[in-house]
Amino acid sequence: MNNLFKEQFGLAFMEVINQKVGNTCNNIAEAHEEYVKKQSGVAFDIWKDMSIILDESPKKVHDFYHNTWSKMFCDDISPYRDTIRNYIKEYNGKSTQEAVKQVISHLKADNESLQLHYQTVYQYVNYQLMNANKQSAKAKTQKPKVIKPKEQAITKKVASPKSIKSEPIVIAKEEIFNFSFQQSLQKELTSDSSCLEQKTNDNSDTLKFGERQIVQQSQNQQNFKHYMLQLNSKTISLGAK
Repeated sequence: MNNLFKEQFGLAFMEVINQKVGNTCNNIAEAHEEYVKKQSGVAFDIWKDMSIILDESPKKVHDFYHNTWSKMFCDDISPYRDTIRNYIKEYNGKSTQEAVKQVISHLKADNESLQLHYQTVYQYVNYQLMNANKQSAKAKTQKPKVIKPKEQAITKKVASPKSIKSEPIVIAKEEIFNFSFQQSLQKELTSDSSCLEQKTNDNSDTLKFGERQIVQQSQNQQNFKHYMLQLNSKTISLGAK
């Protein structure tokens, strides 16, 4: 609602209050003070009379007063929020209305002149109670965390199908390489053995040829000695004659 309606609301409020108490209020603040006093005593209905003046429904007039218009006569609760939260911890489990009454009573005990807007206090207390109930319920339902050992926390990696298929191929390639290497090595060993045998045979033939030469030389020497002996014997026999 706009400022014009607020001004009209104030004038209608003061008019109705003066009708109820006998024209003793000179301004809106005094009218509101009288209304607060009457609330603590014999209640009286002003909303129907105001609805006629403002041409609005009694409920709309009632809600506007409690939710908006009456705030101008109340103290700001911002400086008292921490104190209210501390009080709420003691009232956890109680209804919002009971908690609000207790909070207002505690705050006014420290400051009698404190004027608190009931709806604002109610909304703030209700929010804090709901939040406290949620935290309490969460703490009850939350399971304690179990810290697993590092070796248990390590998860095994599952091999992909590609790696599973490629593994036998790698093994087969290694086996083929090993087999091929063994064949190549065997051929080299066989070739080396053949060469060694050939060299041995060649050496054997060489040795045999040398032995034959030595035997032949020995025989030639013996034949030469025998020839010389015969020649000497003939010479001696000729000299004797």
